[in-house]
Amino acid sequence: MKRVAAALLLACIVGCGYHTGLLVPKGVGSIGVEIFDNVSKVRDLEALVHDHVTEALRSRTDAHLVPPSLAELVIRGRVVDYSRRSGIRNRKNELLETGVQIAVEAELVRRRADPEAKEVVLRHIQVEEESGFRLQEPSGELDARDRVLRRLGDRIVLELLAEFAQEDASPSQK
Repeated sequence: MKRVAAALLLACIVGCGYHTGLLVPKGVGSIGVEIFDNVSKVRDLEALVHDHVTEALRSRTDAHLVPPSLAELVIRGRVVDYSRRSGIRNRKNELLETGVQIAVEAELVRRRADPEAKEVVLRHIQVEEESGFRLQEPSGELDARDRVLRRLGDRIVLELLAEFAQEDASPSQK
């Protein structure tokens, strides 16, 4: 009996059009993520940002991901800064806790079918995140950097697409 009830509930949820995450606007068939530029002093952050933005798109939207050269919408940007913030010290002035901060600029661009036509920047954002760690943790900085990059990926996707998707949503989806 419980299985039948669960199956009926699932059928109702699927049948009513319930979705989790952001819906990409109607008429947008594909989204791509370019490798971000990196003007920070830390090498290879751009690949990590790309991975986290792509993962956020997969997990938080219904977007159809394609290579940027084929996409109708493109997310592009640059890593602006990576810094270690000052931290907490003990009475002997020994550093106990510190943190990392990463700043990124990103934009959502609509590509035109005609290669001669100019791209349109739909939204431009600047985001930064930080996370602390204790120096006693062997992989503290790497773990903190991963937390920051995960939150940056989520914020970039949510802030670039949320308002854009809301403009196109029907009243029942808002």
